[in-house]
Amino acid sequence: MILIEHLEPTQTPIRYLIHKVANLALIVPLQRLTSLIHILRAKVFRKFAPRTWNLEDTMIANRHGSVQNLFFVCKGNICRSPLAEAYVKSKIKGKNHLRVFSAGLSTTPGHAANALAEAIARQYGLTLDQHRTTPVSREMIQEADLIVVMDYSQRQGLLAMYPEAHGKVVLLSSFSRGIVTHIPDPYGGTIERFDDCYHLISRSCDNLLNYIASLKSPLRGHPAGLFD
Repeated sequence: MILIEHLEPTQTPIRYLIHKVANLALIVPLQRLTSLIHILRAKVFRKFAPRTWNLEDTMIANRHGSVQNLFFVCKGNICRSPLAEAYVKSKIKGKNHLRVFSAGLSTTPGHAANALAEAIARQYGLTLDQHRTTPVSREMIQEADLIVVMDYSQRQGLLAMYPEAHGKVVLLSSFSRGIVTHIPDPYGGTIERFDDCYHLISRSCDNLLNYIASLKSPLRGHPAGLFD
């Protein structure tokens, strides 16, 4: 900047160039610093978020009472939660009185399921033909004994909107018995991506149903809880 002050007026193009170089010298380190911060945040999040989710989902060691109303929630209610709902309904058909329903945190009512979700459902003997999107409501929250969400942001968003849901919200991935921390949204992806999503959902739902069945057993003891 001292150099710029001593330039003659006839050197305006040089002065302009030096201004540009000086500004660039300041901007580039800032951009690099910003990028570094984002990288570090991402690494920290990947390292500690799964551990945090696990701790939050295992805070309550015991759940009192059975689950009679099972509520699946995702973002748009067109892919993940309808598949989970349809799969669980197919598994419990004619076996018990568990009520299963689904809704979306960010949706409008009356839309059909995603076409690829419908295709995957048919591939595994399920149907989403009659499914229509439903927004989450306070009445649903109150009716549900167990609310199953697909990722941590949905969990936090739902609890922020409906504080009364505390104590009955769980990540579906908590039942995957693996290192999966959420059920990725297949929306906009290929049929293979939807197929992967279906397998994560079906495997997790099988374990979820086993857990729900254990709640009805007087000999179940005190299994580790999975709820916030």
